[in-house]
Amino acid sequence: MNAREPEALLRHILDPNFYIPPQFVQYVAVDHNGRTYTGILTDQTSTSITLKREKDASDTLLRSNLEELSSTGKSLMPEGLEKKVSKREMADLIAYLQTVQATVPPAPKPLDIGTRPGLMEP
Repeated sequence: MNAREPEALLRHILDPNFYIPPQFVQYVAVDHNGRTYTGILTDQTSTSITLKREKDASDTLLRSNLEELSSTGKSLMPEGLEKKVSKREMADLIAYLQTVQATVPPAPKPLDIGTRPGLMEP
């Protein structure tokens, strides 16, 4: 988020799902073996998707192996952080967030299925 006012930062910390840019929405994928993957959708093609998890880990899954792919409509930021930190720690966190530059990753590329001229031949 680009807001740097303490009140706005506090609101987003206390309610991480208040506003979620599209590139930060959490997705859940389930493969045909019943394994579940979660993360933000960072790349997609007509044959695969890539979900990015914490610590820059990612999973690339073939669409043909997916049973289900759905958005949770929620942020990856955990809820209830205020229960785990003191008021002083929260104030320190807000002060720190005011000093860092906001960097927003690019939104996922649109699915390219051959809609551009020259990609498909009759």
